[in-house]
Amino acid sequence: MSSFMSFKSPFTRLILILSSVVAFGALAIDMYLPALPVMAIDLAATSAQLQLSLSVFFAGFCIGMLIYGPLSDYFGRRKLLLSGIALFAVSSLMCAFVNDVQHLLILRGFQALGCGACVVMARAATRDIFPPAQLPSMMSKMSLVTMTAPLLAPSIGAVCLMIAGWRFIFVVLAVFASGAFYFVYRDVPETHQPDKSQGLHVFGVLRSYWALLTWDNVTLMMLMACAMSGMFAFISGAPFVYTQLLGFTELEFALLFGSNIIAMSLVTTLNLNLLKQFSAQKLMVYQASVLAFAGLVLVVLTPYGRWIIPFVVLYVAHVNALCANGMAILLHRHDRQQAGSVTALAVSLQFATAAVSTVLVSMFSHRPAFAMTGVMLVFAMVACACAWMQKEPAK
Repeated sequence: MSSFMSFKSPFTRLILILSSVVAFGALAIDMYLPALPVMAIDLAATSAQLQLSLSVFFAGFCIGMLIYGPLSDYFGRRKLLLSGIALFAVSSLMCAFVNDVQHLLILRGFQALGCGACVVMARAATRDIFPPAQLPSMMSKMSLVTMTAPLLAPSIGAVCLMIAGWRFIFVVLAVFASGAFYFVYRDVPETHQPDKSQGLHVFGVLRSYWALLTWDNVTLMMLMACAMSGMFAFISGAPFVYTQLLGFTELEFALLFGSNIIAMSLVTTLNLNLLKQFSAQKLMVYQASVLAFAGLVLVVLTPYGRWIIPFVVLYVAHVNALCANGMAILLHRHDRQQAGSVTALAVSLQFATAAVSTVLVSMFSHRPAFAMTGVMLVFAMVACACAWMQKEPAK
């Protein structure tokens, strides 16, 4: 194993490896969504039971992050990261061979636990490796991959479904995880030496989480969670709104979906350049304000059909850069010994809130377009309010 210092030079390779691990969550959540109707028939299950598999994953994912975060601060990152990837890979492969929904639910729970470890460990390792001054740009590069994943995942899942059926989706997830395991094992050293000075017990973990719940931290975590939740509201509502209400073909929908990825890449690149001149705090406030503006215009233009599309792109394009800046600020506030815990708390809140946003969109499915844009607006307004509450960090 090469030393840590010798590993620091290939920044691009390192970010790609860690980003691929962080992307597990989005891929596992969104890739199999196009296959849910087919899975319901094949497993003799109801749609409600298949939707429960998504809820089980969200629950296991958040629990896994909250457990693995303090463990990584105590035991170190590398072994837990490798164990999480292995658990995710094995569970994904076993999902491909289930014959009933009960076993699917159990395996999705284990898959989520492994996924939670991966997401926490990869982000915490980034905090360990890079100095505070480089965190915003590194988080932007990482988030470009991780935020692109939920936009691409449904299309990848649909292709897998057409090629070899729904079981192939889980095989692809297992293969992807196995590849990530190889590169992490080969190239990622231990970035945080075990720190057992604080001890490890339930009440100690709870106290460490409680200590992180300051006003500034909570509002910053809510800012990132609401920004991501607005994007998930779009992801959950767009397939029906674009194809059924706006009349786009599947190919046109795929192209329009891809335009969000292109716009996100452009805004992220712009964010990287602007970080050389402005603080992450100032950029984050601007980006949250753009979300609020786009959300308001979306609701106003919803009755006019296709006029919403440019403002959907504007909205989604800024989510990645905003969350990257927010995570960099949050990690900068805490030392490396707390990186696992603070990352677990922030990301678990993001996905828990994202789950709420998808439920809200489904609750108002009798007016799907307004449900999608309305939920996007609500979360954007909360994100904007939280952004303006943040204090400029001391230099």
